[in-house]
Amino acid sequence: MPKRILDYEIEIMKTAENHNVILKKDAEMPIIIPIVIYTGRKKWNVAGYIQDCRKKLNRLESFRLGNYYIIDNNTYTDEELLEDKFFISKLMLLERMKTTEELYNNLKKVIEIETNEKNIKLLESIIKFIYNKKLGKNYTDKLIKEIAKKKGENDMILEMIENENKALIRKGRREGRRETLKYIAKKMLNEKVDIDFIMRITGLSKEQILK
Repeated sequence: MPKRILDYEIEIMKTAENHNVILKKDAEMPIIIPIVIYTGRKKWNVAGYIQDCRKKLNRLESFRLGNYYIIDNNTYTDEELLEDKFFISKLMLLERMKTTEELYNNLKKVIEIETNEKNIKLLESIIKFIYNKKLGKNYTDKLIKEIAKKKGENDMILEMIENENKALIRKGRREGRRETLKYIAKKMLNEKVDIDFIMRITGLSKEQILK
């Protein structure tokens, strides 16, 4: 019943919108007071609130229907968005770019610092199918080449580790394997590869890499 009542309330609000009652952002929505007339013989035992029908999320039990959290793009600097560990922050940065040159330069920066393979693939799709018109063919092609280069570097690192591992396994030198991984990790660190990516690939700890 609460779900059905909610559907009715939303439809009434849509009707108000269609009649230009609440189109302005500061306009107030109409007050809706649902009343259900029950004529059944058994005692009414249906939940009275939508909250009673929803799953409970830890620390958000009091989250009200229609409520939302706001992440305001304008409260962050370009540098903060670019350096943030979450990929969505980098997409927020790209959305604020006004000129083609700004978009191209920042996309290039994102490609350079991004190490997550899935994010790189997603970025490639975004460039090809969302930003391609704004970037133009020349810039789009350049960025796709940068991504291909990035993928090639990652593949080369993985192949290098795999080849070293095979050689070390044949020789049965476990300690040599660890030292080789440390050597590779140092080279990757010198090339400014993200340390979390190095840890994930080599299996070494942060202390072992920085030692």
